[in-house]
Amino acid sequence: MRTVIGIRTHKWDVLVKRAYEDLLTCFSASQIYIICDEISGQLIDLPEGLNKVSLSKDFLEKTGLKSTYDGLNQEDWYNPTKHRLGWLCGDYFYYAFHQAVEAECYWLFEPDVYLTPSMRQLFFKRLCSLKSDALLPYYALANESWYWRPKMAVFEDRIYKTYFPLSRLSARAVEVCLDERRRVSRRMREEGIADTYFPNDESLVATSLAKSDLTVEDIRTYFEPDAFRYFSIKSTIFTTIEDKLNDGCYLIPPFLGK
Repeated sequence: MRTVIGIRTHKWDVLVKRAYEDLLTCFSASQIYIICDEISGQLIDLPEGLNKVSLSKDFLEKTGLKSTYDGLNQEDWYNPTKHRLGWLCGDYFYYAFHQAVEAECYWLFEPDVYLTPSMRQLFFKRLCSLKSDALLPYYALANESWYWRPKMAVFEDRIYKTYFPLSRLSARAVEVCLDERRRVSRRMREEGIADTYFPNDESLVATSLAKSDLTVEDIRTYFEPDAFRYFSIKSTIFTTIEDKLNDGCYLIPPFLGK
């Protein structure tokens, strides 16, 4: 079963470099790809020898996906400078990855995900043999208060959620999500639905897979609860990792240090 892993980014920086070097301890260089958000038309230069996949506006248009986005247009706890299509739709990176590279399983990582050295080895060793179509963190039925629920509720009645710093999808799962994203993109266009309601990656992927016949599992079920103690979505940002913490077995996003 060929497995590849992609680092999702809109620039080459110290975070991507660190993530790449860390992943080299678990994967061969031929398995690691840098998936670059080039939707704006600005190309990203990578160091020589690295595998690159481009997520471009041309790819989106040829694939039948929404290629423009005006942002959320409202006050919330997100940084407005992040309101880009590539930020909202992390699943787009999966589609470009799948189109460019043939594999059975695709991992997608954000560069601010940090696995301590012991977790790094355990994480992939424990999960690599699983046949599940999707491995998602915090996969569950969405509660009424979840921020992204009303947006996906325009298109579906039963909404599921996950978090998207890291995940793994089979080729079949990528195709299921792509079909759903195409359907949503078409409805947005034909019905004139405001960009405010364009579903994010977490809601679309989790909901699409929940209603499919594919096997979906929560990554957390394969680890002790303590391993996710420092898994933060918005409240805590790590800029340094103390030695005591680094000696433990933890998965830590977001880590913005070098």
